[in-house]
Amino acid sequence: LWLGPATTLLLALSGLLTEGKRRLGAVLLGLAVFGQPLVFAVGALPGEGFYLSGATVLLLGWPSGGINLPEVALFVLVALLLLGGARQRTLVRLREDIARENREKARRLYEEGLGRGNLAALKGIAAREFVDLRRGGRGERGMERVVLKLRESFPDLVVSVEGQEAERDLVRTRLTLSGTDRGAGVMWYPPTGRRVAFSAAFEDRFSGGRLVEHSGSTDTEGLLRQLGHPEEDEPPVR
Repeated sequence: LWLGPATTLLLALSGLLTEGKRRLGAVLLGLAVFGQPLVFAVGALPGEGFYLSGATVLLLGWPSGGINLPEVALFVLVALLLLGGARQRTLVRLREDIARENREKARRLYEEGLGRGNLAALKGIAAREFVDLRRGGRGERGMERVVLKLRESFPDLVVSVEGQEAERDLVRTRLTLSGTDRGAGVMWYPPTGRRVAFSAAFEDRFSGGRLVEHSGSTDTEGLLRQLGHPEEDEPPVR
């Protein structure tokens, strides 16, 4: 007799936890909680030869009026399927939230840090074990060097984020950078005073919400061409 309320309660809770099934869960919860007491309350009403019909039991206490084992198994199976679906959707939303937060942090790195030179906006982004695979820098200072190196060559650097893709803990960012070569010069070449625009594609890996790895590439060939420099792999021998 009590298998009905118990399985209905399980099914109700699974419905309440499942998006799109919450009304059904609320109805089943009412049946599970109030159905059995209603049956007993009606059965306890005074009256000689009182008879509680099967229809009344079904109306007041379904399925509190009794349930067989195959029905119990079916209810439990449906509840587990609903809970499994709810868990999967929760995990998907959690991954989406993490990916969105990582994209926002990567965007802040490039727009605020690289684009405006605002190192204060980068506090708390890099993990202690952060490593810059392009230049070998480590820790928070290593991340700051990612920002400062380009701005040393292009003090008026302007950064435009063209697109971002997030896959689990990895964020790929495509940039267009423009500025005047009037700082420390590019590579081993002296500054030319020319204004250039070039593309870059970076990859940033996060762990636990902190940046742990930076890599990627810039269009060095196109940049050197705009500056009028020969495309050499090594500095000239003096």
